[in-house]
Amino acid sequence: MRAQLDDDDALVAEVVSLFLEDYPQRVRAMDAALAAGDAAGVRAAAHALKGSVAAIAARPAAEAARSLEQACRDGDAAAMRTGALNLSEALEELASALRAYQAGLR
Repeated sequence: MRAQLDDDDALVAEVVSLFLEDYPQRVRAMDAALAAGDAAGVRAAAHALKGSVAAIAARPAAEAARSLEQACRDGDAAAMRTGALNLSEALEELASALRAYQAGLR
């Protein structure tokens, strides 16, 4: 991520902060759409999350989001549930690492 942002510490810190503020809302939207059986809503949330994690070069989370998008396109409800769980877990791991990174900046 640092290389993508020209090793600009202030910009990296801002991107990390924005992600940490934004991702919980997107996960809630994904979970609500999943509970409602709204594949299009799940796919939209997964797509938005994929863009967010791609911006910070978080490949495991981006791959989990991509897999969830595919499950939504396929209409596979079981794969959507599994994919949403996998994405949520990847995001929590990412958020934990980013919080540790933020703590190191202070």
